[in-house]
Amino acid sequence: MFFDVPKSHFFANLAITIIFTLFIFYPALSSFGHVLIGTEDMGFFLWLFWHTENSLQNGQNPIYASEIFYPNGAYLTTTSITPLQTLLYITLPESWGPFGKVTFLQILSYILGGIFSFALAYRFSHSFVPSLIASVIFNFSIYHFEKVIHHLNYSIAFPFLALFFICYFKFLEEPRKKQSIILLSIAILLLTLSEATVMIMATFIVFIDILCRYAKISKIEFFSPKNFLLLSGSTLLCLFIQILLFFQDAPLYLIYTCPSLPFLLACIIIFSPRLLIELERTNYFFTNFFVSLLPFFAYLIILLFHSNNSTNNIDPGTFLSYIKYSSGLEYLFLPSNFQQISSFLPISLPVHSEIGTYLGIISLLFIIFSLFSKLEKEEYYFRNLFFFCMLISYPILIILDTIIYIIPFFVQPIFPLLGVLRVPSRFIMFALLFFSIFLALIIKRITMEKPIWKFFGIIILCLLLIERWPATTLFIFDSSIPEFYQQLASLQYLTPIYLYPNFNYYILNREVYYQTIHNMPISYGILSRFPKSNNSQIVLSDVVFHELNNVSAFSMANLIKSNGYDYIVVQKTTCNMTHECFMQLSHPINETVLSKIKAKLLIYFDNPIYEDNSILVYQTKTMNRNIN
Repeated sequence: MFFDVPKSHFFANLAITIIFTLFIFYPALSSFGHVLIGTEDMGFFLWLFWHTENSLQNGQNPIYASEIFYPNGAYLTTTSITPLQTLLYITLPESWGPFGKVTFLQILSYILGGIFSFALAYRFSHSFVPSLIASVIFNFSIYHFEKVIHHLNYSIAFPFLALFFICYFKFLEEPRKKQSIILLSIAILLLTLSEATVMIMATFIVFIDILCRYAKISKIEFFSPKNFLLLSGSTLLCLFIQILLFFQDAPLYLIYTCPSLPFLLACIIIFSPRLLIELERTNYFFTNFFVSLLPFFAYLIILLFHSNNSTNNIDPGTFLSYIKYSSGLEYLFLPSNFQQISSFLPISLPVHSEIGTYLGIISLLFIIFSLFSKLEKEEYYFRNLFFFCMLISYPILIILDTIIYIIPFFVQPIFPLLGVLRVPSRFIMFALLFFSIFLALIIKRITMEKPIWKFFGIIILCLLLIERWPATTLFIFDSSIPEFYQQLASLQYLTPIYLYPNFNYYILNREVYYQTIHNMPISYGILSRFPKSNNSQIVLSDVVFHELNNVSAFSMANLIKSNGYDYIVVQKTTCNMTHECFMQLSHPINETVLSKIKAKLLIYFDNPIYEDNSILVYQTKTMNRNIN
């Protein structure tokens, strides 16, 4: 047996998973090494793999990148360096090329995800078809596909998240067994090396789960008159505080955190009797309970009486990113352009990063069924875990790009370490995993109670695959390279490039990808999760971070001369809408803006030496001599 799964079931699932995966990646496999399935962020991961491989081959520190933010370089300590995938990438044959290697990593994510998610569901259902359905729900989810083509670090975390919970539940059953401890430790290591933020989220979920087990939360009557009044009253108070702070122009960190506190306090009041009973049984009694509440009240006091002078230390962009990357509720049940089925429908939702949160109509029907039927103990457990993860995945209710309400489950800014996530909807990974197990248990029970429905599970499996099948051909990575960069690649000496700062993040992904071709240092780069206030500590000048319209041509020319740049590259294309950038759909920049840029550059430089539809190139050797 493998992972407590019979060999026949294990290899049958493995074969089905491989077949489904190969079909999904057929466009890349049919032109292996020349075609890649990916969106705009894939440029950064190609650069990251290229940089790490070159650094290790040359005996250099891979955490430091001298080829970006030239001439100072930058450390990648705050960047998603996904060490597990990077090491795998380096060990793959060079003959595959970058695209072939990444395609292999994408396929590996699906195959491992199919193995571990099936094994986790089988641990509870002990049935083949329900476990296979669970694997489809989690492993072949639209959210997994979005991560595979967009965020490779999260894609490899998918299978190891399922492995982590296999080992976690095994540890709960046999906490004193050495094998359980070793397996859980290995799973934690693999999940951390794939994407540390997923491990942080898993730690939070495990904390909540252990707290609920310890306090025996399932015995609490949440909808008793007293508890119902506490929950509903605290929710209304949350809304009132939110509206009050909004109209008082309060700082964003107050608007997005204070409304959650009354609801959390209500939960503590409801949980406290059960917690006190358990604490008393273990001889801790009341003292430890009140001591445990002190951090909560201390945080509340800090929030309410935070001085105005210190609010400048809190980056409002953190909270704006919560809004930007919060998925609309319509994406839960309406098809988007991620899915093949959308091409047969009159209406489909546009796609961009972090909105591949599709559950589907079939899933919705089972959720409704669970609300009006008597559940078994394990079904109840996984349904509640699913609901909890859904609530913290949608702390900001958005419908059609309109903010409806900030619900009291906005936990990211309140709990330690969760603030680094930036994207609340990433908890959907956990919601999908727990829902897949819940669905497997429900389908097993239905088919066992009514043998005539033996084919029910197979029908559900087919329907789930149809509604989740990804539109792979829409996401072919744009591998075109300007001829200028191809010419630079043949040079045997370094020619530093100054990137004129008229681009956005999505266009910059293209530039770091181009660097893997031309191998020349550039004046800019990508550092994820780095505070904007610290940019001056890692780059040569703040000039790099501003539109040149706000900086004199003289300052720019001095900057280029003093740092030895050989070329200036101006972007002629951009993308404005998020879904356009995600789909790599760029358009020419405004002609008036481009004319102003050319006019400023002509003060100190001759005419461009190269121009095509995407870039404009100036050579600094033609700089006029009237600059001192």
